[in-house]
Amino acid sequence: MEKNTPQVNVEIVPYGDDLVEAHRDFCSKVWPGKKRRREDDYSRWKFRGPEKGDVEGLLLAVSGKKVLGQLGLIPVTVILNRKEKKSQWACDLMVDPECRKSGIGNKLFAHAFERDMMTIGNNPSPKADALMLKAGFKKIRSGRMMVFPLEASHILKWIIPDKLKFVTPALSGILQIYFSYKSSRISKRSQSFRECSLDEVSGMIQQDQKKSEQAEVVHDTSFLNWRAAGFKQYSPRLMCIKSEAGSYAVHGDFKPSYNIYDWNCNSMEETRDLVSSMVLEASNKECKIIQAIANCKTEEERLGKLGFIRARNEENIIHFSHDGFLDNANSFRFTLYDTDINL
Repeated sequence: MEKNTPQVNVEIVPYGDDLVEAHRDFCSKVWPGKKRRREDDYSRWKFRGPEKGDVEGLLLAVSGKKVLGQLGLIPVTVILNRKEKKSQWACDLMVDPECRKSGIGNKLFAHAFERDMMTIGNNPSPKADALMLKAGFKKIRSGRMMVFPLEASHILKWIIPDKLKFVTPALSGILQIYFSYKSSRISKRSQSFRECSLDEVSGMIQQDQKKSEQAEVVHDTSFLNWRAAGFKQYSPRLMCIKSEAGSYAVHGDFKPSYNIYDWNCNSMEETRDLVSSMVLEASNKECKIIQAIANCKTEEERLGKLGFIRARNEENIIHFSHDGFLDNANSFRFTLYDTDINL
């Protein structure tokens, strides 16, 4: 039986000016292929911190002058029944491989829990899920990822068990004919949507949130300017479209996927027109799939009729708060820019 690594003495502190180089060394070791994680301006932007000084949304486990672990906590606000709760979206939990099973992850979470904030997350890895449930997190029902394959081979891993991989080439060809036909039928439709500014869509999103009965992240002007307005080379500006009837979408490409980050359509007809627009955009960008979250059965059924394939499992939202803020919530409306997806 494998023995646990002895406990390591670390101090939990926020990322700051004096830790830039130590954090860069840590990221180079644990994320060697992700150069952006080493950059000070990226860390400050991703975790919504100031240009100088401490970034409360990025906790570091430090021993001497060395960073041995980190936990990202993106500041957001969650709303339920018109009551708001300051929250932090957990992501990027990482511990130096030489110090794993030494309690560093537990210490990072324990420090996060001391704050007067709710901690939330989505789809943690199996190890992180076990750690977070043991720490007191609870799960809440959320939406379902829906995928439209522009290149059929890209989604066959969802469908075919490993023991039947030998049929992949033949099945890929058959499915490609089917999805190419669906794409051509959809993209020939007339368009009821027009391009618009983020400011125009922002007002529509906030109006919808005022009427919502689901728990969800508040998409106010501050949030949208952070997540959708773009930042340097790290995150492209997302595009927006809207219809005269009040439907909208925030979308953008992140190859190989084309993401509908947030959307709301008032009818099947407008859902069809929205998907038509997205098929054209995704094809022009040479993306392989289109992704969207269906947050209710109606959205799931509409997308399904248009050729979207549903993921096997619902999105999992996990949460922890001392006052049980989400304990009575029936569901959580999740969008593709609520967390650090594609950042």
